[in-house]
Amino acid sequence: MKSRLSIARWLALAALATLSFQPATAGAQTTAFTYQGRLNANGSAANGLYDLRFEAWDAPTNGNMVAGPLTDSAIGVTNGLFSVTLDFGPGVFTGPGRWLELDVRTNGNGAFTTLLPLQQILPTPYSIMANTASNLLGTLPAAQLSGTLPSSVLAGYSGPVAFTNPADTFIGAFSGDASGLTNFSNASSTSDGSITSNLFVQVSVNPAMRANAAPRPPMGYAAVTLNTEATWIGIAQYFNSSGLAQAGYTVMGIDAGWCTNRDANGALVPILQFSTLPAYTHGMPYLVSVFQTNGCSLGLYIAPASPWIWNPADTSNLPSSDYAHAALDAKTLVDWGATFVKIDNSYCGFGPAGEQQWLETFAAAADNESVTAGWTNQQPSLTIDLSIGRYLGPWVLGVANLINCGGDPAQPTWAQYLDGSLHHPWVTGPGHYQYQQGLITKDYWAAVAPTNGIWGYPLTTNDTRGYFAMSCMAAMPLFIAVQPPYSATELAIFKNPDAIAIDQDTLCIPGHRVQSNADAQVWVKPLLNGDVAVALWNRNTNSATAISVPLSVIPGLASNKVAMLDVFDGLLTSASGTLSATVNANGVNLYRLSRR
Repeated sequence: MKSRLSIARWLALAALATLSFQPATAGAQTTAFTYQGRLNANGSAANGLYDLRFEAWDAPTNGNMVAGPLTDSAIGVTNGLFSVTLDFGPGVFTGPGRWLELDVRTNGNGAFTTLLPLQQILPTPYSIMANTASNLLGTLPAAQLSGTLPSSVLAGYSGPVAFTNPADTFIGAFSGDASGLTNFSNASSTSDGSITSNLFVQVSVNPAMRANAAPRPPMGYAAVTLNTEATWIGIAQYFNSSGLAQAGYTVMGIDAGWCTNRDANGALVPILQFSTLPAYTHGMPYLVSVFQTNGCSLGLYIAPASPWIWNPADTSNLPSSDYAHAALDAKTLVDWGATFVKIDNSYCGFGPAGEQQWLETFAAAADNESVTAGWTNQQPSLTIDLSIGRYLGPWVLGVANLINCGGDPAQPTWAQYLDGSLHHPWVTGPGHYQYQQGLITKDYWAAVAPTNGIWGYPLTTNDTRGYFAMSCMAAMPLFIAVQPPYSATELAIFKNPDAIAIDQDTLCIPGHRVQSNADAQVWVKPLLNGDVAVALWNRNTNSATAISVPLSVIPGLASNKVAMLDVFDGLLTSASGTLSATVNANGVNLYRLSRR
């Protein structure tokens, strides 16, 4: 873009009240705010359509991006004036200073131009809401109470407590003979007052146990594939014979289609027969045994609050769950020997509190049952993948191990889809990781039905290596998402030990961008031993680009001379002063730098 651009900014932040807190009422504020500006081109007020890209940073210079980018295309500018609504989501405006970066280009024409300096985002009188209160005077109406009240605040209270909301749960222990309990699902009280069948009491989630369920980003295979026992056994055997299981790809993630019913006791039942093919004839414990023989483990899929769907001819069946079966379903999976579960909440109609309640109940029951079953410290409990959580909040980090922030792969390119995870660093830390829908390589739908226009991208070798490299930089779980066999080139990428080591590094800090010049980006990821992983990413889809970055701007190096390992080529060289390379179109060069 050849025009010189300047901008005057005003921020209307009247809707920031609940950016980092749960809303107290149905009418509480969202995390969106209005941005109004004046755009000049060549010294005059601009007119026409412009593409605007916004990012939130933690410092005016040399900072880290904490949210974004948000791109608004074809924004109308009249006499220089424009207005957009921005929503960076929760966990962004938590107290520390934030600065807004704006990139501009004419609609769909050329590279973005970054406008400097970054603009500090300042609060207005309605932008901060207290999340605690003290010195309350007078009476607090009960209708104003929400959330969970700890037992300590009710100490000494002797009045009756009535649960009148169908979503109410009791957490803790109770005493008595249970003779007065009625109308609870799948349970009965015997003549002596004891409780039988599937009544469960929700218990608190143990955050340490949840984190230990996935101390490093999980790896495996997960694809919407033909759900038959024979198919999955063949995939596990291939992963064993090809060395993928030995490289860490152990989870066999069976997606939708394996179950569509419950037995008389309410337990999930695998499908035994499709219309023309046997499905899971021998049951899940048998499949677990075969997987273990091949160095693999079982992962299953549940869609809470979804409608039960049964299609005998294919795999479009949805195993559902509800409040009454959450604990039973967790116990069933653990008792079968499953180590991984994908929770698909894209169908969930529970609402924000209900989604959290179901997932916490499920997780707590899985943890308790794994202790009862004698699981070892190597796999202390069920790894939980929250796929497309509809109501993400800070609570999810203490419950789920994999958190999908990007939804299904409906974006035009793999790079744009990956953006949905790369810019949510708050999600990643020891025991919990941002995650995509298992698209390390060509997705199943793109490979089988490339004309339907959804779910996946027909990736070249260059694309596959780039997607894999940036997944490792983000400390994301690595799941291959197309049926084997794979080419020798693909296997070399997937099994690359130096790339996997970057992904699995126990420091578990996701990479962040330190330099961006149009489509040429530089990302860095600190590693436990003091090394730094560096990715040079050329997002230009048409031509190779030379990318150069001074070593002085790479955090953690503290050196102007480094040893440099090219992760994919295996070449060990050195760099002094500057790291430079020519990067293929839509490609990524991945390096590991060590101080010398």
